[in-house]
Amino acid sequence: GCFLYIFKIKSIFTLLNRTMIKVKTTEEIEIMRESALVVSRTLGILAKEVKPGVTTLFLDKIAEEYIRSQDAIPGFLGLYDFPNTLCMSPNAQVVHGIPNKEPLQEGDVISIDCGSLKNGYYGDHAYTFAVGEIDPKTKKLLDVTKESLYKGIAEFKSGNRIGDLAFAIQNLLFFTFPEYNLRLETASFFYNAFCFKLDARIISMHRSMMPGANPM
Repeated sequence: GCFLYIFKIKSIFTLLNRTMIKVKTTEEIEIMRESALVVSRTLGILAKEVKPGVTTLFLDKIAEEYIRSQDAIPGFLGLYDFPNTLCMSPNAQVVHGIPNKEPLQEGDVISIDCGSLKNGYYGDHAYTFAVGEIDPKTKKLLDVTKESLYKGIAEFKSGNRIGDLAFAIQNLLFFTFPEYNLRLETASFFYNAFCFKLDARIISMHRSMMPGANPM
C-alpha cells in the first residue's frame, strides 16, 4: 500500500512537470522570434502564389524549399506522421487539411497553417487567403476575423486576464454579425514568459457565408 501511494505521488509530479508553464528567458524569446519570422516570410511568399489553378501541393513545395533555405526545417512535416510542410484547409474545412493535387478555384478561400523549427524552437502562424474574387459575405467574415485578432492583441496588458481577450473578440463578433448565429470556436492562449499564442478562429453557423459548404 505504501509503495502504491508513493508511485501515485511520483506520477502526479511527473504529470505536473510535463504540463507546467515553462518560463522563457529573454534570449529564448529572441530565438523563438527568429523561427516566427521564418514563418511570416514564408506566408508572404505564398501570398503572391495563391491564385486560381494552383494546387496546394505546389504551394507546399514552395514553403518547404524556402523554410529549408533559412537554416530551418518544416515544423509540421512528420509531426504526428503529418505528411507535408503546410496544413491547407479550403473553404468550410476548419483546420489541418493535407495538401493535394486539386487546383484552387476562383472564389475559394484557403487557410494556410505554417510552422518552422529553428535552433530548437518553433514558429507557427496561419492566414486565410482569398483565391481571386470572393463572395462579399465571405470577405466580410475574413475581414472581421482579422480584426478580432487585433482586438485580442490589444488586450495583452499587465493585469488583464485571458477572459478579457476572449470578451473583446466575442463582443466584436456579436455586434458585427447580429443576423447570424456565430460562435467563437477557439480563443486559446498559451503563456510562455512574455510570449502568447492567440488562435482566434470564427465559425459561421450560417453556411451561406463559406464557399463549398452544403446548404442547411
